[in-house]
Amino acid sequence: MVIHETIGDESVIVNLETGMYYSTTASGARIWQALEYGPAASGEIVDILRTSYLVAGDSIEDLVEGFLSELESEGLIVPSSAGESSEVS
Repeated sequence: MVIHETIGDESVIVNLETGMYYSTTASGARIWQALEYGPAASGEIVDILRTSYLVAGDSIEDLVEGFLSELESEGLIVPSSAGESSEVS
């Protein structure tokens, strides 16, 4: 089970099963906020970030995929049944 709180541009996340505490700001917090509201596909998250940041090329896609992978490996999100989106665990 994961609990979380977003305050301003910071998201604080706690994995209650492991006792691990995480804090993320800026683009990481925006990604977490997108996941807070239900399953989100990485493409949807990329679109959200593109409205906030002016970054060329595939760097936003790489950032999102890398961050989602880290969140999943820490047990903070799980892939949804659709296979392409993720949600808070």
